[in-house]
Amino acid sequence: MQFRIHKHTFAPLALIGALCGTTFAQEAPPPFIPVSYAYDTGWVENRSSQRIVTISFTVYQPQAEWMRLYFQDVHLGRNPQVPGQGSILRMTAFKDGAVQEMNTTHVDQWQKSSAYFNGESVQVEVLADPGTRSRLVMRALDMGLAPADDPSQCGSTDDRVPSSDPRSARLLPIGCTGWLINDCAHCFLTAGHCTSGVSVAQFNVPNSSSGGGLNNPPPKDQYAVDSSSIQSNGGQGVGNDWGYFGTYPNSTTGLTAYQAQGSAFNVVNPPGTSNNTIRITGYGVDNGVRNQTQQTHVGPFVNSSGTTVGYVTDTQGGNSGSPVIWEQTGDAVGIHTHGGCSSTGGNNWGTGANHSALQNAISSPKGVCASGNSIFSDGFESGDYLAGSWVVQNKKAKIRKRAGKTGNWGARLKRKTWIERAVDTTGFSNVTFSYWRKTKNLASGEHMRVQWWDGSKWNTLEDATGTSWGQVTFSLPASADNNSNLKIRFRTNSNQKKGWGDVDDVTVASCS
Repeated sequence: MQFRIHKHTFAPLALIGALCGTTFAQEAPPPFIPVSYAYDTGWVENRSSQRIVTISFTVYQPQAEWMRLYFQDVHLGRNPQVPGQGSILRMTAFKDGAVQEMNTTHVDQWQKSSAYFNGESVQVEVLADPGTRSRLVMRALDMGLAPADDPSQCGSTDDRVPSSDPRSARLLPIGCTGWLINDCAHCFLTAGHCTSGVSVAQFNVPNSSSGGGLNNPPPKDQYAVDSSSIQSNGGQGVGNDWGYFGTYPNSTTGLTAYQAQGSAFNVVNPPGTSNNTIRITGYGVDNGVRNQTQQTHVGPFVNSSGTTVGYVTDTQGGNSGSPVIWEQTGDAVGIHTHGGCSSTGGNNWGTGANHSALQNAISSPKGVCASGNSIFSDGFESGDYLAGSWVVQNKKAKIRKRAGKTGNWGARLKRKTWIERAVDTTGFSNVTFSYWRKTKNLASGEHMRVQWWDGSKWNTLEDATGTSWGQVTFSLPASADNNSNLKIRFRTNSNQKKGWGDVDDVTVASCS
């Protein structure tokens, strides 16, 4: 098979043509060929006075069912005099016109990869601010293939039927199922053995091709997973296999998955088996257009012992991570993880929601799962303190390109200075305060102090001295609830000429 792209050639690295054989765990990575692709646009400058397309090329892979692009470097220039988030990377599928747009923050969140695009051609462009320079360096793409057949179910027939539960997502590239829950930030649960290979969650998945090749929803229905949010035991067998994670807001719509989908599962402990049935809804493999699209089935609840749940409900590879739904209430009582059915009997298995480590993870969220309902957030991408309504002590506090954890910009506090910001929490409770920070060249006793104002005094949360980026989240006391006078502050006390603290992605949020 010959591989080519535009005027450039590339060759396959490896063929992932055959899915794992019959396995107990039920993930089903869609088959694809990873394709090496080296293309550097070089630096391109927009010398005009308007925002224009300065880079444009077509990625073309014959016979691809779908494609996902990977970049080595993405440089998107930003002109501080131009409103907005700077230059934009735009990718458009020829087959269905689906578009994904990214600024520098989105590029970091997607780890320099794209959403999944249908078809064999994608147009890649940079829409550049005037007076800026941009550059793209591509390194690879995934070429989607038609799947192999994988028949199995409980009993002699596969009784799954198409469904459209807005809470359930297809997880790629691992080929599992995840689902939204009613925790503070409306994050996801899935099987632990799925978390090592998940980077994208897809909702509103369309039918596959007649040959079973995956078709993808538009980028507005695809969400990048925040790797820092993942908590998982990696999958340790039946009854002990769980994962918890979150996704970033969509790079095209700005909405979180929950905001777009509008619904999430209540998670409760498993009931007794008597007179109860279990529904499994997920993205298992199948023949033709139903392959790894959402399907559902209800069957008898036959086992509830410790943290193990069992049920005679049809599943397939790709159903790993699906919600175990108590049909009589609609609540989720566990995570489907393992197949055990055959044409002659048996049952399938999951991990109960009563698993203590899973409950502890949900109670101690990380990354975006710790953000809750955002009251205030600032990644300093405006390049200006004034735009974020920050009060600044002196000129030693500046927004710098090299001070950012994500995107182009971050706050840098040199020597002795502070920045503070009023945040009105009226109507909110269970307030959290999170941010990324690091320091450099601080002497003994020097630090970046982080505080919050309760209306009468400053309260210290930490004296940061770490020299590597770290994210921290503080749950503020009840006095921060419903408080119109709350403020947050970052303050450095260094005497060193080159001593400073960097801050990025500041968020004040609530679970109310």
